[in-house]
Amino acid sequence: MILASAPVLHSPLEQETTQFFRDCVGRWHSKRRYHTLKSGLTQDVICTMEIEFLEAQSSDLLHLAHRHNLRPDQAFVAGVRISWESQYVDDVSGSPQATPSPQSDPSPPSVDASASLQKGHGKTSGGSSIFGVRGNFLYRDRGFATPDPVVSGYSLSDRTLLIATAYDGSSFSEECKLIGSHYRTRQTIISRNNTEQVIGQYVETRLTATLNQL
Repeated sequence: MILASAPVLHSPLEQETTQFFRDCVGRWHSKRRYHTLKSGLTQDVICTMEIEFLEAQSSDLLHLAHRHNLRPDQAFVAGVRISWESQYVDDVSGSPQATPSPQSDPSPPSVDASASLQKGHGKTSGGSSIFGVRGNFLYRDRGFATPDPVVSGYSLSDRTLLIATAYDGSSFSEECKLIGSHYRTRQTIISRNNTEQVIGQYVETRLTATLNQL
């Protein structure tokens, strides 16, 4: 006798987050400003991002499960791959300023913490990051300020994703809000020893609806 396998039941939060990820798919233009609170310095960054939806058994999510020592058959409901290319520009006073150097982009955001680099006008950088949804947690292949995999708590309400991450004495509070079909706002607050260090603010405009249109 052949027994049918039981259907996989996902929580409402997992289902809503999967739809949120689908709604974010495409190419985005991101205008960013980082505020270093103690010094008052700012840095503007122009970024192009590509967001790709990942099905549960995609090779990217299987790789992510391996990095987090999870069994592939008990891993992720869905996920996204975010790729980006950034260009650092002069600050509002006309001088290149020191800002945190992003390791990954969340989106997470995912921009980083304490280490600072001097970024000159026209300096470019790029990279990619993978996010997977599992229960009440988001798993990433790298953190905001580390190349190591990290796990974040999250919530989702009114098309606004809130993410909380902490490691190595730093904490990262992230918000990503979808506005209609063509805009997103994001904010990242980076703290160390319970003191806010950096605020990153982003306004993002959708350039294409799906990666198939690129």
